[in-house]
Amino acid sequence: MRFLKPLDEKILEEVATRFSRIVTIEDGVRNGGLGSAVTEWMNDHGYSIPITRMGLPDNFVEHGTVQELKQICGIDVESIKKVLTSEKG
Repeated sequence: MRFLKPLDEKILEEVATRFSRIVTIEDGVRNGGLGSAVTEWMNDHGYSIPITRMGLPDNFVEHGTVQELKQICGIDVESIKKVLTSEKG
C-alpha cells in the first residue's frame, strides 16, 4: 500500500477475497503501523485471514547500515523468506 491513511479499502477488499493469508512488511514500527491497520480493517469487516505483521520493534535499535538494521529487525530478504517458508507449513 502506498499510504496508511486513508486506507485503500478497495485494495483491502480485493486482498481479502483473493488471498488466504496476508503478510505486511514495513520499515516503520510494527505496533500501530500498516499491519495493525490492515488487521483492524479485516476484523471490522468480518474477515478472518491469518495476518503476519513484519516491521520494526517498538524499542531502541542499534546503529548500523540500513542493511544491518533490516537484518537486526528481521525485515531483510532472508528473514522475510524464512517467515514465508515457515508459514507454508
